[in-house]
Amino acid sequence: AERPIWNPITNWKKKDTTHVPEEAQADREKQWYVLDASGKDLHELSRVVADLLMGINNPYWDGKHDVGAFVIVTNAQKVKVPGIEYWTRLYFRNVNGRPGGTCVERFSTIMRRFPERVVMKEVWDILQKNDESKRIFRDRLKLFAGPNHCFYEESPIEYPMHLIKDITMEDNLPYNMRLSTKMAGVVSGEDEAKRQAEQDIENYKRIVQFKEYLHAFYQEIGEEAASQMDMAEFIQAAENLACDKVLAANEGKPPKKRFIPMFPGTGGKIQWKPIFYA
Repeated sequence: AERPIWNPITNWKKKDTTHVPEEAQADREKQWYVLDASGKDLHELSRVVADLLMGINNPYWDGKHDVGAFVIVTNAQKVKVPGIEYWTRLYFRNVNGRPGGTCVERFSTIMRRFPERVVMKEVWDILQKNDESKRIFRDRLKLFAGPNHCFYEESPIEYPMHLIKDITMEDNLPYNMRLSTKMAGVVSGEDEAKRQAEQDIENYKRIVQFKEYLHAFYQEIGEEAASQMDMAEFIQAAENLACDKVLAANEGKPPKKRFIPMFPGTGGKIQWKPIFYA
């Protein structure tokens, strides 16, 4: 029996749903995208490339049908990694398929020799490991070290690269030395007004609590005794009475021991120090 015409509106009322026809899944019907990797984050770029290859950004994607696209990546030699990963990122490969034949290369070294392999390896790590992903990875991913490519006749669409994160000089600095970290303490006018309003509310609550505290002391000593004191003497007497109550309640009791954090099973005291992550 022939399949029904493909309708992207899925019917969930216990009826048979339509499927993407094989004609729509053919490579000749696929869309082509071109991405410029100049100054882009390697991982973010590879994530976008993998989504385009698998068709995850396609509204008709359901995980069962091939609705991906062809992807062209240019300027692979200008892709970036943050921080010291340029020197510490390692790539392993076995040159002869035997024990002891492992070859280790740094990111800085392989970028001078084969910059396309860096993007290729990152995209393959994101894709699922099955036969379909192998075919898509082999046939649809086109990598070029320079700004030109060989598929202009396919009329590829330029992907909006502003959606992919750029690697700037600030990303190479330690976290506590970045401008964004230092500017975090600088607040705008709206934030300052909001903080001032919160402070006013807190001060009002403290004043109300202080008035209740003085009113309770006034009721305790009586009107006659309170009339013989000015405001400063009245406040000082209230504080002295509160201190006497605390002293009477705790007199004769052993003082509370101060909690000192220590490592489990040892007598070593834990020294708390701020940690800055680069």
